[in-house]
Amino acid sequence: MEIPSQVVVSGDRWQHMTTSISGEPGKMGGSLMYRTRLMFSSVLAVLALGAVTASSASAFSWWIETKGGGEEVLKAGVKEPFNEAANVSAPFTLKWNKEFEVSCEGAKYKEAFLEGTVGLGASSIVFETCKVAKPANCEVVGGKLETAALVGEIKPVGTAVEFVFEPKAGATSTFVKFTLQGVGCAKKEVVVKGRAKGELTNPKELTKEKLFVFQNKEGGLMIEEHQVEANGGKVGYTSKSGKGWSAH
Repeated sequence: MEIPSQVVVSGDRWQHMTTSISGEPGKMGGSLMYRTRLMFSSVLAVLALGAVTASSASAFSWWIETKGGGEEVLKAGVKEPFNEAANVSAPFTLKWNKEFEVSCEGAKYKEAFLEGTVGLGASSIVFETCKVAKPANCEVVGGKLETAALVGEIKPVGTAVEFVFEPKAGATSTFVKFTLQGVGCAKKEVVVKGRAKGELTNPKELTKEKLFVFQNKEGGLMIEEHQVEANGGKVGYTSKSGKGWSAH
């Protein structure tokens, strides 16, 4: 609209002009400013909604294989059970007090599962074929370590994905207990408390088997006042459904 360089009006004519432009007497351009604000607010709302949607779509979680070979988020509360058999490619080892070392070359899961969106759980993990490296002439009664009921989760740490298993009864409760006996050691019940942690192998790849690589070098597990190292263990797991999964 072309605006004259000089407009001479007065009284009712000025009020009539400003009313026809803004909709409100004496407020020229008010309606235009209001509409501009409204449009700007609408754009901000759309952008904010888009940001929330994008954030939700890319949130870290377990992903499960679909029929078409793609993957979708494992929804909150949905469980994907493990097979009982576990492929152990490196022994699960406990070390403490510089005097004791126990290694287990086998493992199996009891009622273990992934749970959406980042959960883990098991009635227990049984570490089998356990031998005492220190002290000499000592053995694990029964040759196995069976954990308490466990819960856990995964989380991204840099480019890696870490896991943690802790007793369902609480993070400072008994993780596993077993008995040592033999010529080289007095019979002794060993109670390990706390949580075990480590990293997943190839977390972002959609695969049918992954490994829990235990890396408790400091913090997490205790025997009495002694820090426990639980490391070296590479324990594989596969889903009962035969589907692949990833974590990202």
